[in-house]
Amino acid sequence: MRLFIAVEFDSHVHEALGEIAHHVRSHAKSGKFVEKENYHLTLAFLGERDESDIEDLKNILDGIQANPLPLRFERIGTFDPPRPGRIYWVGIEPNRNLTKLHKQLVSALEDAGYELDRKPFRPHVTLARRVHVPDTQRQRISEQFTPFSTIVKRISLMESQRGEKGPIYKALHTKRLEG
Repeated sequence: MRLFIAVEFDSHVHEALGEIAHHVRSHAKSGKFVEKENYHLTLAFLGERDESDIEDLKNILDGIQANPLPLRFERIGTFDPPRPGRIYWVGIEPNRNLTKLHKQLVSALEDAGYELDRKPFRPHVTLARRVHVPDTQRQRISEQFTPFSTIVKRISLMESQRGEKGPIYKALHTKRLEG
């Protein structure tokens, strides 16, 4: 099972991100766009795990102490991977509460013996991969972005399954942020 822990968003965030992705697509020659229902903010990627890990991971998630927290989607950006095309994403404004939640989760997972990727936490929501946008259009995409905000109310243990049109994400367990 391919697992990760992520912030799940309410439908209004999925709609807003979908509109931004539509805008990117309107300028792109090609690309593989994330399905609207799959938008999420990864907090910890766990990779391939045995089904026997799920109960332990649920307990770790349930032990997280955090209040609902505000997120501000502040800009659109790209990563330039080694293969052709860019990854387009929407970045999250630096946020002390989100950083604290991430550190608490990583610490709990590592204390339980899970090895995690140690790359710096750069909170973002991926919109599309392998996107080819003409140089003349890239700046226009960024200039037309309007920041928006939401309140995060839950984080979930997610399973990524392969589907015909790309990955399908399924919440296996959800932790409500209470406060």
